Amino acid sequence: MRNLLRLALSVLLICGPGYGQAQDAGLAFRQGQPDLALFALTGTETRVSSAGRALPGLQGFLHDPAGPALQPLSSGHALMPLLRHDTNVNGGIPSDRITIGGLPFRVFDDSRARSGVLMGLRYAGWQSLSFGRAARLRLSHSYSAEAEPKHGFHRLSAWARACADRPLQRWTWVEGCLSGFYDDDSVDAETAVTSQIGMRRLFRTPLGFHQAQVTLARTHQDDYRKDAIHLTSHTLTKAGLFGLDVSLGERVTGQNTLRTLVAASWSGTLGRQPVTLRLSRACTTGAMFLGAAREDRITRAKVETPLSILDLGLYAEERQSTIDAYGGTDVGIDLGLRINLLK
Repeated sequence: MRNLLRLALSVLLICGPGYGQAQDAGLAFRQGQPDLALFALTGTETRVSSAGRALPGLQGFLHDPAGPALQPLSSGHALMPLLRHDTNVNGGIPSDRITIGGLPFRVFDDSRARSGVLMGLRYAGWQSLSFGRAARLRLSHSYSAEAEPKHGFHRLSAWARACADRPLQRWTWVEGCLSGFYDDDSVDAETAVTSQIGMRRLFRTPLGFHQAQVTLARTHQDDYRKDAIHLTSHTLTKAGLFGLDVSLGERVTGQNTLRTLVAASWSGTLGRQPVTLRLSRACTTGAMFLGAAREDRITRAKVETPLSILDLGLYAEERQSTIDAYGGTDVGIDLGLRINLLK
């Protein structure tokens, strides 16, 4: 544990001529990987920014053993406007005709998928505390309300999450999380509670700095339970941040749930513009539709970039389904507003 603290504190003392790796560490921090950013800083001879100098304290490496059991690290809250386009606000069937067992059927207009623009607000709050050196407790919650005026739909949601992690040895943590959410899209309401336990390790190779994580998860929905395993890795290089996610979930009879997911991502700069590219392939199975087994295979590509106060995302999605009504191609835009009305 003392070696872990020394490595973190060395961030404050590193000084050199180059800025390349420091920029890479900032990229990892902006993409939600602060431990990887800190690990990269401690493993390179580079000048450290003020944000980098704050990382050991923010990540709990400076926890005072003589102080309180829980010591605050960071906290905040935000109230953000929401604006998004949903191609299926009513959970309907995307096609006007379906074929089951070679027989064609026409879908009533009331059952067809409807698209609309939702507008609303989301409140989010978070707090991080340390209970040991590099041992953290993270609490977060959010609530949102959206309205779709064209068809009269709405969406209300609430979400909360508590995670605790502590180091087993140098740059290796064990983590446990408990989260829950409630979602009412004016068609039906859904609640779920998920428990997770996992382990993650940071290490270095000639390719760059790596973070690998394995997580076991169990989700309790209103009427079923599902187990899954998630494998995640991030690699920080001078060429950017590369990510790989693999998820395997059990089959739940009667429910169209995720069985497999493979997703790859890259974040970096093109010219001077920050860009994130994502490509994923997913398979969902388990449900029946008018007596026929449903299996969907979804391929999705997306590019994201910040523009002033906006987060702009362009995506293309192809869905291949054994039920032709759920197949098709979708191209669209995701628009996020980076505005905190509480500031």
